[in-house]
Amino acid sequence: MLRASNYLFSSILLFLNVFLGLSAIGQQVNDYVPASVNEYNEASQEIESGFHFEQGTILLKAGVAHLELPSAYQFLNADQTKEMLVNFWGAEESSAQHLGLIAGKSHSVFAPEAIVFTVDYIADGHILEKNADIIGSSNFLEHFQRSTDSSNTKRISAGLEPLRLNGWALKPIYNKELHALYWIEDIGIGNSAEARLSANICVLGRSGYFRFSAVTVHSALKQVQNDIGLLAAGVRFENAHSYTAFLPAHEKASNLGLDALILGYSYPQEGIVPFLSKYWKLSFFMILIFGVVFIGASRKKTT
Repeated sequence: MLRASNYLFSSILLFLNVFLGLSAIGQQVNDYVPASVNEYNEASQEIESGFHFEQGTILLKAGVAHLELPSAYQFLNADQTKEMLVNFWGAEESSAQHLGLIAGKSHSVFAPEAIVFTVDYIADGHILEKNADIIGSSNFLEHFQRSTDSSNTKRISAGLEPLRLNGWALKPIYNKELHALYWIEDIGIGNSAEARLSANICVLGRSGYFRFSAVTVHSALKQVQNDIGLLAAGVRFENAHSYTAFLPAHEKASNLGLDALILGYSYPQEGIVPFLSKYWKLSFFMILIFGVVFIGASRKKTT
């Protein structure tokens, strides 16, 4: 089952706890309040120096894929990611299970302008390359916005900030050559009037996909727009796990399409079944009238 919204919530949690300063720089400095920006930066640098960031070729999942990391980014492995999220970003252990973090080098990971992607592998089967023409439509966006609004009740009851989907900062793009879908949402969090960015990358494989998710400030838009395709292109599946290695004659594909990677569920397209379901009363009377006419015509033929 897709859990697309969980990755957005995880990214927003990191953004709120760290970037907006709703928690201290870390649990180890709970009682420490920086007196100046310089002091804050020094504390951030000291914390970051305790972590080993990797560059270049990164093993994402053994035997499945690696990542050729762009030179402007660095990677933190799973164990260190969990340590950073729990000890310094105030996350629960249950929500800190990721393959790693991809962070831009130009800013501290604790800076408001930081671009930090969580990295996950979702084994939801072979995602179909369908509905690419739908995900960029105005109807799809409106549905996504209504879905986001309607789910706020559950978010609030769970102690999470409500979300607003203002629109696309980058419309969904599906690169068929890379088998990669990426998009940037323009979102609002809680009562803040300031817009944020939710950047997402899904790179499809034979029986699952990698998902990179980040939430950052709007001033980082240009860099994220420039880099999102580069990050997607860096994912290299092993031949046996590549998208084209799927054998349709011997393997069963998922029923999910590209729309489900964005929504977290399949987009309810209009068709005969959705129409009959939505307008069941009208459908019933249409069938009843058709039946009466058909029976009447049959009787005339027999007489």
